[in-house]
Amino acid sequence: MGDANATSSAPPALVLDAITHRFGAVRALDGASLVVRPGTVHALLGENGAGKSTLMRVAFGMLHPHAGTLHRDGAELRLASPAAAMAAGIGMVHQHFTLVPAMTVAENVALGSTGHRYDPARAAARVRVVAERAGLALDPAARVRDLPVGAQQRCEIVKALARDVSLLILDEPTAVLAPAEAAELLRWVRRYADQGHAVVLITHKLRDALAVADDLTVLRKGRTVLTTRAAEADEGLLARAMIGSGGTDTPRVESPRLESPQLESPQLESPQLESPQLENPVFERGYSKSGHSNS
Repeated sequence: MGDANATSSAPPALVLDAITHRFGAVRALDGASLVVRPGTVHALLGENGAGKSTLMRVAFGMLHPHAGTLHRDGAELRLASPAAAMAAGIGMVHQHFTLVPAMTVAENVALGSTGHRYDPARAAARVRVVAERAGLALDPAARVRDLPVGAQQRCEIVKALARDVSLLILDEPTAVLAPAEAAELLRWVRRYADQGHAVVLITHKLRDALAVADDLTVLRKGRTVLTTRAAEADEGLLARAMIGSGGTDTPRVESPRLESPQLESPQLESPQLESPQLENPVFERGYSKSGHSNS
């Protein structure tokens, strides 16, 4: 797990405070808040339509909030675009890949970068350096259309890391993977965070969240209804937060701190509970939350 002593004195890597966003008359986010500590994995949970991806699109500069503030490393941030988010060290891997199938891995990673003309040798070398440093197996010369889904996802991750981001948002990353590949990805996520980076893991899979995350936030109907440390949570608590506890009609939303759990009222269907198996060589071996090797 993330080192509490190392992260307690540092400002949060990301704070989204009281974010509201509307699509026409529909309020997709209704005062949602989230705090991500450096060197940790923060799982953002909720059923489909809860507002998870919308909140992270605000964090990545794809959407502009109608209310609320965003802070990065203690400083207020106003993001005009994803390019501005990447310049601030925030990267995002979307659930639906944005790669160009006809291009190579190196061409996809270089796409959108600025500062120099495209050089095939330089682009391939950059992919090798970033992939090796991240512990991800990837061939720069491979055509994306010829890659299996797991390798395409690694290409998306390397593309984000090549922009020197230190906060990585992963939107439902295990949804497209076989169980063994999903488990290896979660191990990589844990290792990446243990190196001092921050990860926001968007998921509806409770076991994935509990297996890898340090902190947990649950959204329901665009509101933050639970914020807690993973060590203080279990599947029952998370499920009640996602679908509603049946206790009260008045939401109790905490300011963006990681304290005791607070639940809201019921609405949505029960979440799917899945558990990946831990075997696949495509990701380099990572670490458990305790910091020990899984090998």
